[in-house]
Amino acid sequence: MALLPLLAPSLLPGISLVYLFGNQGLLKSWFPDGGIYGFLGIVLGEAFYTFPHALMILLTALAVGDARLYEAARTMGASRLRQFLTITLPGTRYGLVSAALVVFTLVITDFGVAKVIGGQYQVLAIEAYKQVIGQQNFPRGAVIGLMLLLPALLSFAIDRWLQRHQRGQLSTRAQPLTPLHHIGIRLLAVVFCATVALALLALLGTAIAAAFMQLWPYQLGFTLQHFDFDMVDGGGWLAFGNSLKMALWTSLAGTVLVFLGAWCSTRLTSAGLTGQLLHAIAMLPMAVPGLVLGLGYIFFSTTPPIRYMGYTAR
Repeated sequence: MALLPLLAPSLLPGISLVYLFGNQGLLKSWFPDGGIYGFLGIVLGEAFYTFPHALMILLTALAVGDARLYEAARTMGASRLRQFLTITLPGTRYGLVSAALVVFTLVITDFGVAKVIGGQYQVLAIEAYKQVIGQQNFPRGAVIGLMLLLPALLSFAIDRWLQRHQRGQLSTRAQPLTPLHHIGIRLLAVVFCATVALALLALLGTAIAAAFMQLWPYQLGFTLQHFDFDMVDGGGWLAFGNSLKMALWTSLAGTVLVFLGAWCSTRLTSAGLTGQLLHAIAMLPMAVPGLVLGLGYIFFSTTPPIRYMGYTAR
């Protein structure tokens, strides 16, 4: 259940929060006067969207714990809190920072959550959309895309530094950690995980339920009219088929291309600094919205107009 948000676009948590806590939401009394629209709504939506990404990194970091350290700590009479503060946290510090960098990059480049529930709260991704789509100001959109690259470069530099230190930690002979079967701790963990799972399912379930209702929240009767894509502007089922075709070809061709690039940057002994530079360039698309990537494609593939004696030729 914790990995389910991976299957949902970033628009979905924003839509679910509107259905639950918006001006006409079922739980609108929890956030009166439209308090869900803006900074708070963006934070809640992005927490849902980035939760599985951070979880996978932290699970990997916690899985490399050395059982010998905990055994020595118990022998010396260290309490569970002291073990957590002196062994668990220092052992997972690189995973914590790496997860924070991934979440930071995903949030600063995300467009969906901020667009749906951001209200009047302005973010860079929304500003890029306004400049390019709303005002047709392509140069200004390119400037915003460049600004989004600056935090990405900082995140990449920190991540490379962490990887070098992490290799030193993983090179030691660590014994797998077997958690102790303590009924109180296991019960507390079950309650906490169940609470998180219910929160995730509430957002997913709300969006799924609203898709089968006539008009939220006034007419809650069951209907399938929203699935009639032929009545929707933008191509209907043709757009659905084009999306599947695009995803299929991108996954096939892109996987081969990325695999060759990853192999070249990590396996070839002659790569050196070139391999590190290739790795940095390959990571940059994650740090900019798709709108900026499309803008870059337009600038790269379109021939600039030639002006001569008052006439314009392309």
